[in-house]
Formats: sequence, C-alpha cells, structure tokens
Amino acid sequence: MKKLTGWIGLAFLTTLIFSSCVKYQVEQQCCEGNWHITTQNFNRPSPFKIHVPQAFTPNGDGVNEQFYPIGVGWKLEKLVIKKGIKTVYESTNRLDAFWDGGEEKDGRYKYIMTFKANNGDMFEADGHVCVFRYGSAGAKYYDAERSKICECTTLDMLDSIQGPIHVSQECPSNDTI
Repeated sequence: MKKLTGWIGLAFLTTLIFSSCVKYQVEQQCCEGNWHITTQNFNRPSPFKIHVPQAFTPNGDGVNEQFYPIGVGWKLEKLVIKKGIKTVYESTNRLDAFWDGGEEKDGRYKYIMTFKANNGDMFEADGHVCVFRYGSAGAKYYDAERSKICECTTLDMLDSIQGPIHVSQECPSNDTI
C-alpha cells in the first residue's frame, strides 16, 4: 500500500509539473516550398519576373513588415490570404494589395494572387507565406527566432530584376548570397 501511494504521488507530481509548463516550438516547416503560377495559358511579356517572399515579420521594427510580391512585367490586381478555408485578408485594390499580418497569429498562410501582365493578360499564382513576429516570443527564444527567420526568403532579400541577391537585414551576420 505504501508503494502504491508513492506511485500515485509521483504520478500526480509529474502531471502537475508537465501541465504547468508552456512549451514553445518554432515551426520547422514554415519556409519550405515556393509559389507557382496556376494559370496555364497566358503570354508572358518581356521583361517578366516575379519574386515572392516566403515570410515576413510584422513586429514593428520597420524591417519586412508587409507581404507582397516584387518584379517587372505585371501589376498585382488582387491578393487573398487564407488560413485553412477561412479568408483572413482580401484586397482587390492594386494600390493596397499587400498584407501587414493584421491581428493574425504567427504561422503559415496560403495566398492567391491575381496579376495583370503588361500585355493585358490575367494570370494567378499561389503559395504559402509565414507570419513570424521576430522578437515577439521574448528574449528567451531570441536565438531560435533569429535562426528560423534567417532560413526564409524575406522581402528585403529580393530585387525586382535579380531576385534573391542578399541576406535579410534581420540576419546581418550572414554573408551575401
């Protein structure tokens, strides 16, 4: 009976310890994969380039605060952001077709973009973007957050002509790509 009481006490203590802990986990699959054009038949104008960031960090530091594509030969006409089947953001005004993350939580979101090529053809592209409020988890996880965002392609790494040309300002210790 004394052994049974000891095991019950140990189980209770273990349950209490693990239930009071909050586990922090940096999503490892965030920046894998890329966007692709879903429209099969359209005439690509010349010049034509599209570069889409894999992540952005809307945390108020002035770096990578918004999500939008860059490039030449097109105009972004519509941007839709989804989490699962729920639309969390939509813009049909090409002048404000960017996403600042709003009040959405960190994580991976699907986007669908409608473009108008300079020759007048319409086409769509889709992919995933990660909202990562770099620094939002506090000093305890700073290194893990910094490491994770440095694995992603962010807006300040992109050039509209050359594509990914340098590292993010949020990863100043990295060398030029």
